Amino acid sequence: MRKPFFFLTAVCVSHIFLANNILAAEPATASFAVVELFTSEGCSSCPPADKVLGELADDAKKNGRRIFPLAFHVDYWNYLGWKDPFSLPLSSERQEQYGAALRVKQFTRRR
Repeated sequence: MRKPFFFLTAVCVSHIFLANNILAAEPATASFAVVELFTSEGCSSCPPADKVLGELADDAKKNGRRIFPLAFHVDYWNYLGWKDPFSLPLSSERQEQYGAALRVKQFTRRR
């Protein structure tokens, strides 16, 4: 269990250093967008959404737009019998916090 956590931490740290180098080369006034997708490998609607996020990132890269795509794997689909190995309770909590802040019930965790 420690190896995946360590690997994930190492990947995150390397991406932070990479992002800092990219941002340092651009003016501080340059705008950007953060796109967050809540997804799961156990959800039938998620692969098309994952594809759209990838296409958005590719298009942004080709056209010089600064978009930071993030995918958060939620754990509430795990009850269906197949556990998403990337799912985290923190991702589900993050989505639930968005739902509460926006007062949208569809974003709340399924129980």
